[in-house]
Amino acid sequence: MSEHVFKFLIGELKTVRIICRNDNCGAVMEVPLHRVSSRMDATVTCPACSKEIQHHRSDDKSLSEFADAILEIQKAKKFGIEFAIPIADQKSTQ
Repeated sequence: MSEHVFKFLIGELKTVRIICRNDNCGAVMEVPLHRVSSRMDATVTCPACSKEIQHHRSDDKSLSEFADAILEIQKAKKFGIEFAIPIADQKSTQ
């Protein structure tokens, strides 16, 4: 069985896909990483159900902290991070 791997560097991340889980909405939106950062002081609202996903003044700042961490790591001079995502061979899954 052969396996392929999709690899990308953390510096290549420019956009994140956010899935709304308010009342099982399920809408997906693409947002530039820098707009999710806490530095933007932004509230993320779902375009489908119009409910907040994260308010910039809420206690749960996991989304903006995630974006901040990626943006900080992208500035690192002494190391880089590469994600390796396994992709199963189509022949082996049939």
